[in-house]
Amino acid sequence: MSFQKQHVMSKKDPSRIKTHHYLWLTIKYEFLGIKEVFLEQKLLVAILLAGLISFFYLAGHLSKKDIVLVADEKGTSWHQIAENTRKYVEANGFKYTIRTSSGTLENAKLLNDPSSGVNVAFLIPGALDPEVNKSFYALGSIDYEPIWIFYRKSLGQLTNLQELAKHRVGVGPTLSGRYVVTEKIFSLNKVEIKNNPRFISDKLGNQIGDFKSGKLDALIFIGHAHDPNVRQLALNPDFKLFDFDEADAYTKHIPFLQKVVVPTGSFDIAAHIPHQTVSLIAITTSLAVRKDTDSDVQLAILMAVKDAERGSDNLFFAKRNEFPTYMDPLIEISPVAKRFYDFGPPALLNYFAFWTATLIDRFSVLLLAVFAVLFPVKELAGHLKKIRSVIREHDHYAELIDINRQVTTANLSIEGLESILKRLKQIDQTKAIEKVKVGKETRYFSLSETIGMLQDKIEKQLLQKMQSVKDA
Repeated sequence: MSFQKQHVMSKKDPSRIKTHHYLWLTIKYEFLGIKEVFLEQKLLVAILLAGLISFFYLAGHLSKKDIVLVADEKGTSWHQIAENTRKYVEANGFKYTIRTSSGTLENAKLLNDPSSGVNVAFLIPGALDPEVNKSFYALGSIDYEPIWIFYRKSLGQLTNLQELAKHRVGVGPTLSGRYVVTEKIFSLNKVEIKNNPRFISDKLGNQIGDFKSGKLDALIFIGHAHDPNVRQLALNPDFKLFDFDEADAYTKHIPFLQKVVVPTGSFDIAAHIPHQTVSLIAITTSLAVRKDTDSDVQLAILMAVKDAERGSDNLFFAKRNEFPTYMDPLIEISPVAKRFYDFGPPALLNYFAFWTATLIDRFSVLLLAVFAVLFPVKELAGHLKKIRSVIREHDHYAELIDINRQVTTANLSIEGLESILKRLKQIDQTKAIEKVKVGKETRYFSLSETIGMLQDKIEKQLLQKMQSVKDA
C-alpha cells in the first residue's frame, strides 16, 4: 500500500489502521509469550511432546488391525452378512478373514480360545450357556433371522410341531445354534430330539440335497429372508412353509425369540407365494467379541454392519437403519457399542480417515490433560514474567530515587555527576531494548520520562559546577 493511499484511509477512518495495528501487536506478543513459555519450560514441554509422540506412534502400530470373524458354512446367511461387511473394513486398513464353522456353539468355543485368533463371532446367545455368554461382549443384533421349517406338501397341512415330529426332520449339527434352538422349541411341545432317530443332524448344504431328493420330509434352518436357500425352497411347488400360528406364545416362553410375518406374495407376487400370510418366530443374530478385543476392531465391525445395512436393497423384516442395535441382553453390551448406540460414531470420522479419527478420539482425554497442564504453565509463566518485569522496574525506580536523593542533598563532584549521568544512560539503553507488552506503553514512557528529568537536573548541576571551576 502506498503512503498516499494509507494517508487517505487514515483520514477517512483514523482509528482503522491503529486498531488493526494494535490487534496485530496483541497477537504477535501472545505468540512471543508462548515462545517464551516453551523456552523457559524446555524440560516439561520436551517430556510432554515425547509422551504424545510415543503415544500416537504406539497406538497406531500396536492397535490390532486383524479381524478374524467366524460365521457359518459358506452359502448361509451368516457367511453372506460377513461378506457384506468386507468392503468397509478392508477399505479402512484392516486385514479381514472369514472363517467357517458348524454354528454358534463352535463359534463360541473359538471366540473363547485366544489361540484360535478369532476376535469376532456370530452367536445366538439364547443357544449358549449363560456362563459362556459372560465371557463375551455383545456388539449388538444385526438382523432378524427366522426359523424356517419347510415340509413336503404331500404330508398334508401340518398345524403343530408334534405332527411334524412324526416325520424325518433335518436339523443342524449338534454344535450349531440351529440344533439348540430347534431343541428348545420342540421341548415346549413335549418332544425330545436328542437320540431321536427321526431328527437327523448334518450340515445345511447336505440336508438341502437330502430334502430335495426325498431322504428328508422336513428341514429346519435359520437364515434371513433373502437367503438363497430360503428362496429356492419357498418357490419349489413341492414344499410348504410351516406357519407358526402360536408365534406370540413362543416369544413369551423363549425371550430371545421375536415374531415376524411373511406377507402373502412377498416371495413372488405373480405366483402368490406364499399363498397366505405366514407367521414365523425369529432370532436376532448377535455379533460378539472377546472382552480384550481392540476397540478399533469393535468400532470397525459396527460401522461395517451399519454401512452394509444402510446400503442394502434387500431389507425384508427390518426397517432401514433399525440395525445394528442392542436387542438381546443375554450378553453384556460392549462399552464401545454402548457409546456407539448412545452417541453415534465419532464425529471425526466425517473429516478424517478411520485410524486418524479413532486415534484422536481415543486420546482426546489425554490431549485435554496436556492442555490442562500447559495452559496453567503458560499463565504461571506469564504471571512470573509480569512479576519479573515489575521487579526490574522497581529496581530501576529504587535506583532512580537513590540518585535523586544524592543529586538533591549531596554536594557531588563533577566526576560524581558524570558517573551518575553514565549510569542513567545505561539504564535508559537497557529499558529501550526491552520488549514492551501491549497495554504497558504508559509504564514504559513513565520510566523514560523520569530518567530524562533526572538527566536534565544533573546536567544543570554539572554545568553549574563546571562554570564555578572555570570562574575560579
